[in-house]
Amino acid sequence: SNFGTFAEAKGIISVIVVILNTIFEFFKGVPLFYCMSGFLIWDSIERSNTFREYARKRIFRVYPELWGAVVASLISIIVIYREKIIWLKLALFGITQGTVLQFWTPDFLRGYGNGTPNGALWTICVIVQFYVVCWFIHKVLKGKSLWTWCTVLICSIIVGWASPILESKLPTIVYKLYSQTVIPYVWLFLVGCFMAEFYDQIIPTLKKYWWMVLLISVIWIFLVPFDISIGLYSLMGSLLCCAACFGFAYAFPRLNLRTDISYGIYLYHMVVINIFVQLGLTDNFGYFIGAAVIIFICAFISTKTIGRMGLKLKTKAKIE
Repeated sequence: SNFGTFAEAKGIISVIVVILNTIFEFFKGVPLFYCMSGFLIWDSIERSNTFREYARKRIFRVYPELWGAVVASLISIIVIYREKIIWLKLALFGITQGTVLQFWTPDFLRGYGNGTPNGALWTICVIVQFYVVCWFIHKVLKGKSLWTWCTVLICSIIVGWASPILESKLPTIVYKLYSQTVIPYVWLFLVGCFMAEFYDQIIPTLKKYWWMVLLISVIWIFLVPFDISIGLYSLMGSLLCCAACFGFAYAFPRLNLRTDISYGIYLYHMVVINIFVQLGLTDNFGYFIGAAVIIFICAFISTKTIGRMGLKLKTKAKIE
């Protein structure tokens, strides 16, 4: 009887894991993150009088909470890492994690967790580059025709599609550095900018037919055997999924969390997961639940404390 109960529980857990994997496979985090960033940043630029004001708002939004997560990651390494710590390299690691060089991990930390203490932060480097580039893109493309935008989008997609070809043409270190630039991913940001620029033409339609776009995107991702692959992400799958999510968000505006902890989740999820991995807490579904709870708690605390402080500084930057 106990064996049967255990087998049933294990079967249920397996089904849950399959469902979660399917959801994660559909809702690719990076394409949604970059597309949404392009959409929001386009509007932020239009509400900024100068580049200085715009830059200060971006800095206060990104870096205070990031620094908190970096400190938490360093403390976890110092407390639970069993290997010899090279303190100078750990200090340099902390500096790179808190600036724009998050892709660097010293060799002595490759044995910690999954090999990168907070690997998700590589997108910070890319998005900060986009913040700078987008200011100038806005100056060039604002008010331009639909055909001009389509031409730019097609060119950016071609660049993204061709980027992996460079892996065999460039020295390894050069290609790795190139992969950390905004160039291979700029098409995703521009899709968001495009949606913001033509808001009145695009959003009302997506708001009304989001369910249809979602259905098409599900069919396309899971049933259509071909798609144009741009690096790790599919072209049509990413575009349709992003469009469906935008439409859903505007169709149900009341589904708005009073406290948005999404940035905190992004910052802390790999910190917590790597702590669990380092401690060997990986072979029980209960560990997954525990990690999820801790991640949400860390994100909530970060948002309510450091995030709130950054928001006040951001608001002050607007006034000044």
